[in-house]
Amino acid sequence: MKDKKVHFFKEFVFFSAGPVGDHALIVDYANRFFESTKKASVILMKHPSAFLQDMAIPYFDHISYIGFSGLLGKLKMISFAVSSIWIPRCYVLVLPIPPPTYLKVFSFFIRFFTRSRMVALDSLCGFSIPGGPVPSGQFVGKGNYIPANVSTELYYEGANRMLVFLGYEPVAQVPRLNYIDTPEVLSQFNLKDKKYIAMHVRASGFDRSLPADRWNKIIKEVCEKLPEVVLVFTGIKEDIPFIQESLEGVPQERMRLIIGVTMQKLLTVYAHAKLNITVHTGNAHLINMLHVPTVTVNFKGVHMFRFSYNEKGVELFSPDGCMCHPLERKCSLVEYKGQGYMACLFNIKDEDVIKAVIQKYNEK
Repeated sequence: MKDKKVHFFKEFVFFSAGPVGDHALIVDYANRFFESTKKASVILMKHPSAFLQDMAIPYFDHISYIGFSGLLGKLKMISFAVSSIWIPRCYVLVLPIPPPTYLKVFSFFIRFFTRSRMVALDSLCGFSIPGGPVPSGQFVGKGNYIPANVSTELYYEGANRMLVFLGYEPVAQVPRLNYIDTPEVLSQFNLKDKKYIAMHVRASGFDRSLPADRWNKIIKEVCEKLPEVVLVFTGIKEDIPFIQESLEGVPQERMRLIIGVTMQKLLTVYAHAKLNITVHTGNAHLINMLHVPTVTVNFKGVHMFRFSYNEKGVELFSPDGCMCHPLERKCSLVEYKGQGYMACLFNIKDEDVIKAVIQKYNEK
């Protein structure tokens, strides 16, 4: 068996569990590795989604997908793994999270029975789970992992360290997401370039957004101070009741609701907005990776997922009562109307959100 040296690999392989934000990071990883190595990548998707796969349309010359849900998908996954016996690949685990059992089994097979290699970022200090701290990446074997400096580095800086670890050159470019401009979506929703604010106010967990009644107050103030602006709300079908509650009493002729469009149309909407307002969820990664004017109403969370690379963005969060786990998406909560909201987000003052929106909107 040949030595598993760095330039021996034919391609890189990444795993994606499916959430929009995680997938955006993985696409950036694949692009960064291609930029440095000129080698293509395969993304293995646990939950295949045309919406997510379309994120990589501009990169289909060097990014391909294999979904492994359902019987056929699992058979494809097994076939792909077996082919690693004679096709040398480098499997890269991007996120320092506790691995599921199937990934441990997969790693064991790759490590001992193939010409390929699996590498990982390791949390080292572990996660708070029953039984005590458990490192997240050491299961790939000694010499195949590096520490994930989640409290001091942004995620792409860890990606560059992984490139260096594998013997390649780091890539200086900050995260950036290309898209295929589809201006017909603006005509479809009666929008004009740079004449609207796009808003994504609902996160996958209610604790990572402000309550609807506070968004209602903020939206009314923005409408009063910017009487010419149209507000565009993006989300999924399940977000509609929350958005409607946030818009109670707001003139409907100034509102647009964009649900169920393709990824490239969604990115076009964000790219052509005068300003984007978002909470910290997957869409926040999409928006900030477009490098467009953005106000992110954020929670402190994990440092590696911050958005300081967007030179046109501003992040808001409050230190008041804020205690967040350095590795997990867990922060101290504030009770409000029977629900718990992350203190570092909930304690942001409404007037600070409004001020940031008006200032960013009026920037030249």
